[in-house]
Amino acid sequence: MNKCQMTNSTPSFERAPAVVALAASNPVASNLMAEQIPAAETATAGAKNRRAFMRRRPRGKIKVTCYKGNMDLGQNLAQGVADLSESGILLILKSSLDKGQDVTLLLEGREHMRPVKVHGKVIWCVPMEKDVFRAGVQLDSYLRYQDLMKIT
Repeated sequence: MNKCQMTNSTPSFERAPAVVALAASNPVASNLMAEQIPAAETATAGAKNRRAFMRRRPRGKIKVTCYKGNMDLGQNLAQGVADLSESGILLILKSSLDKGQDVTLLLEGREHMRPVKVHGKVIWCVPMEKDVFRAGVQLDSYLRYQDLMKIT
């Protein structure tokens, strides 16, 4: 809807006459036109994927254990892994975790001799169905690439 004109090698945006007439006759359209279209296009283009690392699905069956805190004490809350990357993991849980809760994870793929132990923090947790929750965990330190390849 905007025309871009180059003047002295600096772009300037100017509204098309039909759009200005529509905005003047319709109060809803004038509210919508108050925002700059180029800024809105930039915001939606940047919001597509802000992740630093690609998410990967686990290959085959992996064993995951999740404990509250950093002491490896308590019951295992994990039921499975939906996806993971070097910096985070999407867990399927038996019970809800609070945002900001520290967790200890033990991950073991088919090719691991012993579990990989990582610590993280719950970023979000939402219910899926009765007694099943999904939680996004940001890892305190990156998962080694070799370990990630053995799991995914």
